[in-house]
Amino acid sequence: MVKYFRNVKEFGAIGDGKTDDTRAIQNAIIQVAGNDGGLYFPNGNYRIDGSIDLLSKLHIKGSGEACLDFSQRKYFSTDRYLIAGVGAATEVARIKSTLKGTDAFTIHPNKVSALKEGDLIGLASPEKQVSEGGSIQLGELARIQAISADAIERVYRMTHEYHHSYPTDTIVYKINPIEDVTLEGLHFKGKGKNSVYRETTKKMDIGDFGIGIIYGENVHVKDCVFNDLDRLHLEFKSCYQFSATGNYHYTQKLTYFDTKLNRVRSFTEKDGDDFTTTNSPALQYQIRVADACYDGYISNCYGEGSRHMFNLGYSDSWFADGGISKEQPVFGFSHHINIINCVSTGSTLAAFASHDCSQHILFNGCRAEAGWAYGFDFRSDHITMKNCVATECMYGAILRGPFSNVFIKNNEFIRSAHSGIIFGGDSEQDHGEVIISDNYFEAGLQGIYLYSSLANSTPKGSGHFLIKDNVLIGMTVTKEGYSKHWGRGAICISYLGAPYQFNIMDNYLDRFQISPETPQNDGNNVASVFLRGCDVVLLKNNTISRTTKGIGADNTREMTLLDNVFKQMESINQVVEVSGKNLNKNSYFLQNNSYSTVETGSFSEFTKITI
Repeated sequence: MVKYFRNVKEFGAIGDGKTDDTRAIQNAIIQVAGNDGGLYFPNGNYRIDGSIDLLSKLHIKGSGEACLDFSQRKYFSTDRYLIAGVGAATEVARIKSTLKGTDAFTIHPNKVSALKEGDLIGLASPEKQVSEGGSIQLGELARIQAISADAIERVYRMTHEYHHSYPTDTIVYKINPIEDVTLEGLHFKGKGKNSVYRETTKKMDIGDFGIGIIYGENVHVKDCVFNDLDRLHLEFKSCYQFSATGNYHYTQKLTYFDTKLNRVRSFTEKDGDDFTTTNSPALQYQIRVADACYDGYISNCYGEGSRHMFNLGYSDSWFADGGISKEQPVFGFSHHINIINCVSTGSTLAAFASHDCSQHILFNGCRAEAGWAYGFDFRSDHITMKNCVATECMYGAILRGPFSNVFIKNNEFIRSAHSGIIFGGDSEQDHGEVIISDNYFEAGLQGIYLYSSLANSTPKGSGHFLIKDNVLIGMTVTKEGYSKHWGRGAICISYLGAPYQFNIMDNYLDRFQISPETPQNDGNNVASVFLRGCDVVLLKNNTISRTTKGIGADNTREMTLLDNVFKQMESINQVVEVSGKNLNKNSYFLQNNSYSTVETGSFSEFTKITI
């Protein structure tokens, strides 16, 4: 608890935008930290030509009009953060046997451990695991709850269950964190908007790293403004119990001098060195969480113009920073991270992204607006997305890579250029349980698209998919979407070669249309619900109305239709159509479905099966 605040000007800071205040600010931090005090920045423009190191037990509070201005620095901060808070990690033991679930662990008898109850530790597997993005260690942060010992061994029990199964010789690190740090009410300004980069490169290796916390505990950044920090605004690495709240992030589009074209141009221009919007280094990350963080909250933050407004990631190594070498351990997976009521607009790739190195992640009440590619990009397991909105993105939400146990509920997907939700799965993987329920889809090409590009003769994957209580209105198949194998249905499932169960229940689908230029002679390849190569599908109690075709199934092994309502259909011959080779007609079961057309009203059950 802060008992008093001291004014930074007491330590010689000027805040006139002309004087370099780096030394005065660093001296003030040294004097105030750890003494139950805080540091206050009144209105002013505090020029910083160097960099700042934070210390434990420090509360820095700005007036709201206090700017820490890095815009006049001569060089980009590419080998350290502009403002860094760095703890330490030391290997103290190796685990004697395998470890999982609620197991306590014992260390090798020849190791002398410096651990005690209450210590924060990091676990890291001795070998890196291969993942989609490269290699990564299994690992996580935990706190020691209790220790028991005899003459030979010590046994350590954690405060929570492990999220992974660890092999023998897993490394135990003692974490000495930078702790109890708060940054509040400050404006951080970089040099981005004044920069013209005289280099030609396709790599994202230019720009400043802004604020970074490594091995932190109880660290909070709130009500701050970040602008024109070109590479990264705010990053938490291997942090325990941390938050970013109420922050505003903005980055202007950058330009650079192309030495091939001999002129200044934007990064998104397609000629010359072929930069594209997805590779633009006009800010990679606004908020990034990486390398085995635990129990984090990112809430009520707003980001404009970036590759990722929020990103969960990992690092193969760290740059040298405050004594941390590039060989310092990286702990792998982050767990229990909550992203709440955040907004991103104009992202150049994925507004909100979780790579395949995170688990138990919640996105609640977030908005992605006008994104060039993805509103939400998930590549991990135990993901929950609820009460979110994706508007005018190429894809509202995409799941790819090794995803499993995903819950998408009560969201809105509006005018998605491709799909509201797209799952690019692997038919050799266990996806566990995937639930898409109570969502609203409006306009765009298609609502829900689940596919696998693998067609295996000996499928290994498994999973249960539930699509329930969704509303899908006004999707339109275009000629381009049709030709590229998108846009085949408001709900389109093309899962080849794996025994997945798909239950499609209690959904309302209205006004699925086919544009006039789209080919009309391809049998059942376009429908409100289109199935291709599926194993087992149940369609129950759905309502499909005002559409060209209700259901199309191609090479789907088993399908059951119960209690569905097809109303105001355009043609009696276009309600349900099944086709494919080597199919068993007896595998298609229809009962208690009702139909009506625009012209004739209700009529008896009808389907066309071609085998």
